[in-house]
Amino acid sequence: MNHVENSDQEHFKFVETRITEVTVYREQARVTRRGKIALTGKETELRIAAIPITLKPDSVMAKGSGTMPVRLLGISTEKVLSRQSIENKVNHFFRKIQQLEEQKRCSEDEIKLRNLELKFIENLGQNPINFLSHKGAEASFLLKEVSDLFNFIGENYKSVQSAIAKIEKQQQQIDKQLKNLDQQLQQVEKTSTSESFTIIVLIETHEKGEFEIEISYLVEQASWTPFYDLQVNFNEKIVHLNYLASVRQNTGEDWHNVALFLSTAKPAIGTLLPQLNSWYIDLLKIPIMPKVITNENSSLEYHEKELDILGEFEVLTGNTERQPVPFTSQSFTQRVSKESGIVTFSLVGNTNLPNEKTPQNISICKNDYPCNFEYIIIPRLVSFSYLQVLLNNPVNGVPLLPGKVNIFRNTTFGGITEIYQVLPGEDFQVNLGIDEGLKIQRDLVERQVEKKSTGNQRIVSYAYRLLITNLREQEIQLTVMEQLPVSRQEKLKVSVTMTAPKIQPNEMGLLKWSLTLPPKEKQDLYYQFVVEHPPDLTVIGLDI
Repeated sequence: MNHVENSDQEHFKFVETRITEVTVYREQARVTRRGKIALTGKETELRIAAIPITLKPDSVMAKGSGTMPVRLLGISTEKVLSRQSIENKVNHFFRKIQQLEEQKRCSEDEIKLRNLELKFIENLGQNPINFLSHKGAEASFLLKEVSDLFNFIGENYKSVQSAIAKIEKQQQQIDKQLKNLDQQLQQVEKTSTSESFTIIVLIETHEKGEFEIEISYLVEQASWTPFYDLQVNFNEKIVHLNYLASVRQNTGEDWHNVALFLSTAKPAIGTLLPQLNSWYIDLLKIPIMPKVITNENSSLEYHEKELDILGEFEVLTGNTERQPVPFTSQSFTQRVSKESGIVTFSLVGNTNLPNEKTPQNISICKNDYPCNFEYIIIPRLVSFSYLQVLLNNPVNGVPLLPGKVNIFRNTTFGGITEIYQVLPGEDFQVNLGIDEGLKIQRDLVERQVEKKSTGNQRIVSYAYRLLITNLREQEIQLTVMEQLPVSRQEKLKVSVTMTAPKIQPNEMGLLKWSLTLPPKEKQDLYYQFVVEHPPDLTVIGLDI
């Protein structure tokens, strides 16, 4: 029987491996393990144990090299049920608890000893004269002896009390640690039998020698998300951009002293193309509703909804309650695959990422961008200005991936916005939120209704005046946007009659002035438009 067991053990060996490299993708990670083993030439398989349950079995790959020829014939995985790791944790907690309980017993004994010492000092202080008289002291020296004794009692009483207080404080810390360990122990004891994988590599070799094997596999519950800290320096017209990554890994194993890569690739295990299914469409049958006539002699016409306000323009103001995220300063070098558009950031040096749900924030790189500031004003909607910064990502820069941006104006947190993907060489803009450097006044200065004699048309004219004041000490670039209503009916016409400074609206009725405003200066803007329609029609959506 022993001969059979020894024969089986000769044909396989467990290989001790360590994680040397991890590439984190957006929703998973590829882990690389390496290990060395001495082979006798009789082995037919190598086993790597304790692979976490988050493993994707079809993703396992193996390769190796040695001092003798070794063929890799195949690879497979085997799920293992074990309580060994749980029992090890329980024993660890028991040892810790025993050590703390021993410290607690020692501190209790020391407190008892100190209390005896304190009681002796108290008794000594209750009758010092009798104590000295028993010593046969003469009357001339009695007063001095009493004074020295009181000093001795006071100093020692205070010293003993201080020592007792210190020991009691240590006991409180020990009790707190014991409670914490007891809770963790209870949690571990409730854990059911743990699952893990063993990777089995079939080999063929007939010689003795040393063999180094490399195993790589995909695991789930790992991801990374890019985000940014952007600090604006108004005086130097520079933006400091800190490119960050929030890396999360709860894969079931710690990554200690590993080479870390962050990649935008999407690794796929399968190679089959997805199949298109038939795409059917149909008509929606809408019941015909009877026409409701409110007045025999009237034919009122209504729009389906109010006119558009501002087209697709959007400004992100951010959330000023959110605080910037702390990060661990790391230095990355970037590698960009231009053929497939894959971006990979390679960490310089090794890093540690424990197995936990809390993400770790890492700095990828820091760049300074010269910038131009532009103020955006939309007086029809808001009575304050927005600030944008216009940037250029250098040709030799790193690709900026879509992510949230924490905005800082000098050292003040100003809110959160976002950027989209920016490739090297591209221009991009970042919204910095509300700015109070401008005073904006918008007034309706004209509203007249007249009736055309020709064509029996009703004409309503409107005129607005805008007054913009630059409160800053610097010259600013300014974009002012106003809006005319846009008609959706042929019988309803809108036309602009005057703008100052002169501009033309676009197809959606957007008026856009681009101005340069010196410090402490004002700018007047004026525009007028008319709405023309038959008098028997009611216009809706014309909110003035």
